[in-house]
Order: sequence, then structure tokens, then C-alpha cells
Amino acid sequence: ETRDWNWFKFHQQITLLHCMTGQGDQAVARWREWYRQEPENVQACLSVIWALYHASRAEEALPYLDQAEQLAPEDPAVLYARGEVLGGEHGLGRDREAISCWDRALALEADFADARFSKAWAFEQMGEHQAAIQTYRELCDWLRQSGYDAGVETRFPEQKILELTKKLDHGPAKKTD
Repeated sequence: ETRDWNWFKFHQQITLLHCMTGQGDQAVARWREWYRQEPENVQACLSVIWALYHASRAEEALPYLDQAEQLAPEDPAVLYARGEVLGGEHGLGRDREAISCWDRALALEADFADARFSKAWAFEQMGEHQAAIQTYRELCDWLRQSGYDAGVETRFPEQKILELTKKLDHGPAKKTD
């Protein structure tokens, strides 16, 4: 049975909490059981993927990603998950491939803010500060256009823009003897 995405996101937060408290294996087991019961349910498959990702077991998520893509090849949530597994914070360090996945997710769903954040972070990790700045600017524009105009939503990306701009302005640190 497919549940609504609010249900799914809520349970992903529970998975994240389990992983943060050292209980990632329990989260993985919980979601694998659901997936065994409902192997045609993309949400069940994504739940296993996210549990493995947050438990820093990204390599194990790859076969589940293949299955999720077979179930829903044009689903931005699946493409986003592949990007995270390939290049996210707990991913495999394959940032270029990850950015391609996030771009595809954004092409399908322009309102996929998570992909914008991840893409900016990956550019930053790769030392491509100008691309990161541009992506953070696009994120701020999207936030404002989408009604997130209280200021708190854009505070983080705006701060990242300032930090990265300073790095660009100062150039690489020079060694002194």
C-alpha cells in the first residue's frame, strides 16, 4: 500500500533519529521487512535506501536504487535518493554523478528543494565555489518565489554565499616559511 508523502517523510525522520542514536541497523531491518512485504512499493524500497544511507552503508543501497528506478524511473524522489547515495554526506563520493541525478530530479520537479541544497553542498565539497555560490543563489531565489520569505529560510544559503565569496576573494591560502 502506498502512503502519502507526509507519512513517508515522517518515517524518514524516525529513521534519521535511529541512525543518529546508533540504531541504524534496527532502522534498516524495519524497512527491509516492509520491503519484503511490499516489493512493488517504491516507498518501501526508498525507505530501505534511506536507512542504509543514513547508517553510512551507501554501497548496500545500490541494488535497492536499481529496483526503485525499475519501479518508478521518472520519480524525482528516486533520482534524488540516487544522488545522495552517490555523493551525499554519507554517500560514495561520486559527486559528479550525484549532481547529474539531482539535475534530472529538478528537471522533473522544479520544487525539489532538497536537490538544490545537495547540489550546492556537492559543489562546495569539490572546491567549485563559484558553482556552489550560483546554486545557493538559485536556491534563495526559489525559496523567495515559493513563498518562503520570512528570512529564516534563506539565512543558511545566504551565509554560505558570503563564506564562499570570501574564499574566492582571498584565493588559496599562501604558505609562509
